[in-house]
Amino acid sequence: MRSIPEEAARRVVITEGASGTLAKQAIEGAPYDVFVSADRARVTELRGAGLVAESSVYANGKLVAWFSARFETPIETGAQFVYALREVKTIAMPNPAHAPYGVAAEQFLRSSGELERLRERMVLCESVAHARQLLATGNADVAFLPASLVKGEANVFALDSSLYEPIQQEAALLVRGRDNPVARAVYQQLFSAEGRALFERDGYLVPSAAKP
Repeated sequence: MRSIPEEAARRVVITEGASGTLAKQAIEGAPYDVFVSADRARVTELRGAGLVAESSVYANGKLVAWFSARFETPIETGAQFVYALREVKTIAMPNPAHAPYGVAAEQFLRSSGELERLRERMVLCESVAHARQLLATGNADVAFLPASLVKGEANVFALDSSLYEPIQQEAALLVRGRDNPVARAVYQQLFSAEGRALFERDGYLVPSAAKP
């Protein structure tokens, strides 16, 4: 697979945001050529709107809880996690309405029997980046996030993946970008050996069958 030529890469414009928000924008006519989602549902929505030329799962995400530095004792066991969670006052929660990791966090809390008790402490965030910012700036005690956003940070607890549905992340080459060689190269790069290595480095699980 050819890498993206440097000159062509300079013409790539990246728009970041919650997957649901970006999908809505694409359906409303935003000029996106490639759509990289944190779930499969949003790509399904785009396919239903006739916008997808081809698509495939590129990675599986991991959900973690990142606690504020004020929790000085390392959170390493389920019992420590539950105790710490019951001590928090503010939870940065990606909004489940349009953020796939928010959906997974809600599923996890419901499965563990903590959702209703903690609901009033949640601050719904527009994206995982917003949730991370709240924790990093001291405006939340814990944030539910992708493992990829907190690599190397302290007080990160990996959540039991059996308590939320698999976070299969899908990318799509949209009809608008089907005949654009740069768009196709960007899409294919996600499934290249280099792309797979980067996802694995950043804490994702890469399906063995991932291919464009």
